Amino acid sequence: MTSFQEPSGPDVRDAAPDDARSTRERILDAAEDVFAHRGYFAATIRGITQSARVELSLARYYFGSKDELFRQVVLRRADAICEMLDASLALARQEAGPDRPPGLRAVVEAMIGPALSKLASGDLGWRNYLRLLSGFALLHDQAALLAPWRARYASTARQFHAALAAAQPDAPEYVVGWALHFLHTLIGHALLDVGVTRHLAGMTELPVPWEQLREQLVLHVVGGISAQAAGSRA
Repeated sequence: MTSFQEPSGPDVRDAAPDDARSTRERILDAAEDVFAHRGYFAATIRGITQSARVELSLARYYFGSKDELFRQVVLRRADAICEMLDASLALARQEAGPDRPPGLRAVVEAMIGPALSKLASGDLGWRNYLRLLSGFALLHDQAALLAPWRARYASTARQFHAALAAAQPDAPEYVVGWALHFLHTLIGHALLDVGVTRHLAGMTELPVPWEQLREQLVLHVVGGISAQAAGSRA
């Protein structure tokens, strides 16, 4: 990447010809972009199809409703991100050795690594997708929309919860639960919202120092979780 800019999303207008699969993918690409930047409630099927340059009837044909289109957008990359997280944690466990769990820093790095690598790659589709995931807090009362993602992510979340607990064996259960929650939140906002801080610092024309950002985020999260555990024992 040469500079950090808010992307407008993939250029779906230059997509492949209108065979059945490419039309469906163009709609999903456009929906991913629109949902990420406007949010679920502000997005419309008409706006999405206009962005994809397809007829409104085609979105209705392939997806039926905005709700189902949203669910399909979320599920499209769900397997990939969960598999990356699982593999990242498995590697941390392998490096720790068979007789000891990975340390707190290793667990935090395993959670942060996949998202950061996708953002650093400059892939706008993945950036949109991660931005979409970071906005799930606004949909906390929309259980039906989030149910497919929650079902797919559940096993990955349990693995990280167990790893955090093993890395902080003296921490009570509530501390581990909050630690995982804060880790999810910080990844979404610290990695995706760096533009605000960089704008204030007059650094928007410089490349994003992704490795520096990773290190500072890891230090912040590890320090916070350690302080949580220490506070619970005080």
